[in-house]
Amino acid sequence: MLARLLSLIDPEIRGLEILQPEEEPVLYVTHAIHGPVPLSVYGDGIRRTLLLAESVVNAKGGLLLVDEIETGIHVSALSGVYSWLVRSCREFDVQLFVTTHSLEAIDALLAADTTPEEDVVAFKLGRHDGRSVAKRYGEGQLKWMRFERGLEVR
Repeated sequence: MLARLLSLIDPEIRGLEILQPEEEPVLYVTHAIHGPVPLSVYGDGIRRTLLLAESVVNAKGGLLLVDEIETGIHVSALSGVYSWLVRSCREFDVQLFVTTHSLEAIDALLAADTTPEEDVVAFKLGRHDGRSVAKRYGEGQLKWMRFERGLEVR
């Protein structure tokens, strides 16, 4: 499952294994070309994706808060990673709250939810008459605004 998720970022990733070359065990990524490579050698995208996967499992039956969800994940991998994230949150009964300023992240998250339920909502924060206000947008409205009208929602 994790290898498939990580292969969305690098298609040559085949698996994960814990090795102990020194005194402390180290997590290695099994790469089709390079063989076992320490996780520490990889970039933020792989590490961030693994952290999201671990966080979903740890939040089973609860709540997960993720600030700037797109951080470290290349735009080309967002859709696949978010599809996995949405499915996993359903599987583990996790309510996910995310923040983002990225339009690409919003589009990828909306595209990742293909069920008829309105699971994705957004709140746009603003000011009105000197007060903070939050405007709620349902998933259908968000998809219409983004995919049919090309409107800004962030």
